[in-house]
Amino acid sequence: VTDCHAAVTVTGGDYSLMLGALVGMHRGGIANCSATGNVAGGYGSFYLGGLVGACTGGVVRDSFATGAVAGADASWGLGALVGRADARAMIAHCYATGSTTGGAGAHDLGGLVGSCYGVDITHSYATGVVSAGDGSHSLGGLLGSSLGATVQDCYACGDVNGFRTLGGFVGCIQAG
Repeated sequence: VTDCHAAVTVTGGDYSLMLGALVGMHRGGIANCSATGNVAGGYGSFYLGGLVGACTGGVVRDSFATGAVAGADASWGLGALVGRADARAMIAHCYATGSTTGGAGAHDLGGLVGSCYGVDITHSYATGVVSAGDGSHSLGGLLGSSLGATVQDCYACGDVNGFRTLGGFVGCIQAG
């Protein structure tokens, strides 16, 4: 997907899975793309992203998202750019400015990426607020939770508000 733009609102109900303003789930490449719409899911929703819901081994580069991402209670894997990135995915020269919000018990929320597993992230940033309700955890200004990720030349400057395991840059770095 190259040189594309989406200006839409994506709304899912309870237990929504892989919602993105541009792409729900991808394994290929996304370059020079953007999304300006909001993404929202109901109770127990996961992998919601302002640009991509789930990036499973693909590349996202030179792209951005400006919309808000919101999940209800018990939601997880929410990111203003990508909800979940794994399987050696790469994110480079990207940014997100929208907020990332979850309800009570929400976890793995990030200003750029919610959940990261074995991902390389370079030259990217997030400026949106990350927040969730009571019992929430693993919230970070750039990444919510991370396992085996490499992050280089990145920054985050949005406020982070939640219950526990909060970080201005990364909420939770797991061993591995």
